[in-house]
Amino acid sequence: GHSVPMINGQLQKPGISSAAKVIHIKTEENSSEFLLDLTDAYSVDSLSLYTRKFELIKNNWNENMGEIAVLSIQDRFTFNRGGNNVIEAFITHYKPEVLKEGQIKISEKDVAVLMQYDSGKCSAAIEEHEYSGHFGEKKIAFRIVLTLLNEGEDILFHVCFSVLK
Repeated sequence: GHSVPMINGQLQKPGISSAAKVIHIKTEENSSEFLLDLTDAYSVDSLSLYTRKFELIKNNWNENMGEIAVLSIQDRFTFNRGGNNVIEAFITHYKPEVLKEGQIKISEKDVAVLMQYDSGKCSAAIEEHEYSGHFGEKKIAFRIVLTLLNEGEDILFHVCFSVLK
């Protein structure tokens, strides 16, 4: 799988009619952002609007953290009634390490990514999955699952990935 939410138990629909619509693009020397409307990608009766905003800040040096780049993803869900469920998932081949609530570190050798999310808005779990690679070899992937706790009509989810030195 890839990093798309499950909304009220539904995954994204396949096909060109389900494609995202680009709402906004902005690029500058050290940053880029774009906003997508993904509403048509889901067959969820109660879903009125789903947008995903990506912001990439390059060369963002933070003395305390050693950050060299930051990717922010913000999902906004608008429903026409309450009682909704959203599960976000992120896949990695590197074993994630929970540093504390709201922070998960993914690292390999001398590069690391710090994943930060609002632990007050979602619960986290890490799943380990075995699969067969292209040549039949056994491989392991990790799925970071964030279940949003708000079941209301308007849900805002934000996750930030900081590339660390």
